Amino acid sequence: MTATPATRRASALRHEAVLLLVLALAAAPIAYVGYREFDIDDPATGGDTGDSAAYARMALTGDLDGVPKPFRYRVVVPFLARGWVLAFGRPEVHDVRVAFAVLDLLGLAVAAWAVSLLLRRLGLTAAEGFTGALLFLGAWPVLRFGGAVLVDAWSHAVLTLAAWAVVARRNGALVLIAGVGMFVRETTVFAALLVLVLPATWPDRVRQLACFAPGVLGYLLLRFVVAPTDVGYRYNLDRFDRQVADVLGWSGLPYTLRELALVFGAAGPLFVLGLLRNRRTGELPRRLVWLVPAALVIPFLIASNLGRIWFLAFPAVIPLAVLGLRALLGDDDAAADAERPAPGS
Repeated sequence: MTATPATRRASALRHEAVLLLVLALAAAPIAYVGYREFDIDDPATGGDTGDSAAYARMALTGDLDGVPKPFRYRVVVPFLARGWVLAFGRPEVHDVRVAFAVLDLLGLAVAAWAVSLLLRRLGLTAAEGFTGALLFLGAWPVLRFGGAVLVDAWSHAVLTLAAWAVVARRNGALVLIAGVGMFVRETTVFAALLVLVLPATWPDRVRQLACFAPGVLGYLLLRFVVAPTDVGYRYNLDRFDRQVADVLGWSGLPYTLRELALVFGAAGPLFVLGLLRNRRTGELPRRLVWLVPAALVIPFLIASNLGRIWFLAFPAVIPLAVLGLRALLGDDDAAADAERPAPGS
């Protein structure tokens, strides 16, 4: 019996649902350990004035009063946590931590699944897409902070989904993902760099860049018109100078090197192998690597946590790392087995 397009679509959806379930089970220990380890005022997430405290306050009170910037504008996850608390618990710290643990689990699963989608769209095999998803879940920023009272899990998810939409040329989906993603975390806009590094005509690039405009404009409206505040981080030249001195001075250099070594874990050396191979073969867009130096610079501009910000480069690092694994294993027939054309360089 010949399969119809409808049955093929249904089968594909079932496969994706099973894959998402498998990745959720893989992400569950990360969310559980984070829930057990991190208190709201944990020094690792900024203590009483850091990320977790700000998000917990938003979830407990349902408003932005007293919440410093930039945390006060990352409204999606804290208000989803508040909805969970009001529906299934009480507005207390313990229930907020449970709500974030559930949301973190879902966010990590979606992010890992989106990594798999992205890699397949870039021309890698389904097995390599799954490998990339596991490399994502095994990265230090995910293992360390993926289950904390933070928005990191869902910020990774929307960033990867936006990257997939850029690669797949799904402009309608890109408008929605980027629009919502800016209010998950403003780092969603990092996906716009993919528009500039992928092979495309300039009219296509302009259209895709325009897809980010509604989310960016909405974010700016919230930040500077609807709910402005002077409380919180100030990004100025003095702060930049202090950050450079802190992370590159003799006292901070060991910490900086440690963060650089840890941030991508096993994907780090594989990334180097993949970069060397891709320069020779062009199996992935060669300018994809440009996302890496862009991410490395950001913490110096905003004086933020090094590893968590450097990890923004994972939509470029993980595909190249999987390509490096292909080179390491000598699996030169993988692309042919996938039965699809390789992307342009």
